[in-house]
Amino acid sequence: MKGKIGFVSKALAMSAWAALVVSGTVLADSDADILERIRPIGKVNVAEPAVAPAAAAPAPAPAEAVPAAAEVADVVPSVAEAAAPAAPAETVAAAPASGGASGQEIYEGACFVCHMTGISGAPKLGDEAAWEPRIAKGMDVLMQSVINGIAGTAMPPRGTCAACSDADLTVAVEYMVSQAQ
Repeated sequence: MKGKIGFVSKALAMSAWAALVVSGTVLADSDADILERIRPIGKVNVAEPAVAPAAAAPAPAPAEAVPAAAEVADVVPSVAEAAAPAAPAETVAAAPASGGASGQEIYEGACFVCHMTGISGAPKLGDEAAWEPRIAKGMDVLMQSVINGIAGTAMPPRGTCAACSDADLTVAVEYMVSQAQ
């Protein structure tokens, strides 16, 4: 008899819990609460041309005053505004492999990832033994390997610097070769 009462109690408890879940009392707030939690905080605007972002951000609203989605959309800058180009010095710092960078800067911005540690057989910077057979093939062959990648190895086309020009890559290879001679 005791076993049947325990089973019935468990069955009733599970049924009551299931009824609460189905009615939304246990797992869900009201629809308004859910919509408030998932409302967008801004908008993506890809149709308008880029404009410079505002000089200073507005002061944050007090914690008790949460703006409605429409109000936030007017305050948050569009993606185009947020992605507007920064001052030239910042652009060069973010992408050191753009025109005029030294071989060392390009190496430190892209090539070092593999050539510092020798990942997947990449010749380490300054390792004369590893570089000697490559240097013996000549600069033209080295550059073809850099530009096109090396099939069957981890060396992708253009190394890890897809934004580098051929001239940038040449300067970087010349730097790495100079460190191995």
